[in-house]
Amino acid sequence: MNFKLNPVANLKNEFNGYTVASASLGPRGEICILGVNEVPERIDGMFPPVQTETSHNYKVIILGNGYRQEVELPNQSWNYHFIQLIDENHILLVCARAELYENGDYDRNAKVFDMDGNLIREFLLGDGI
Repeated sequence: MNFKLNPVANLKNEFNGYTVASASLGPRGEICILGVNEVPERIDGMFPPVQTETSHNYKVIILGNGYRQEVELPNQSWNYHFIQLIDENHILLVCARAELYENGDYDRNAKVFDMDGNLIREFLLGDGI
């Protein structure tokens, strides 16, 4: 049996200069894609850093039923690995790692942004996601 797949969208131009870091489906079937302009180097070639010394630019593209939305997230020092829509107004980005420091503080590796790219809140989801 043969199947023919047709692309939903061509995002080559939108992600020119970016590497896709994550893709997911939203609660209403939206396609959510997270791109980063430079993939941060891994620690000892294995572990992704939670934060980076230099900032990176992220781009989110959401393709829904009859609409397309783009959200720019410039100058981010966090190393995001996952994207998920929370609702039609908020995006959750998550770093795969989080660290507990000797002083008891910890990385808040989950960040909620609005559709204008503003950070709304942050919290800890855990390490090794």
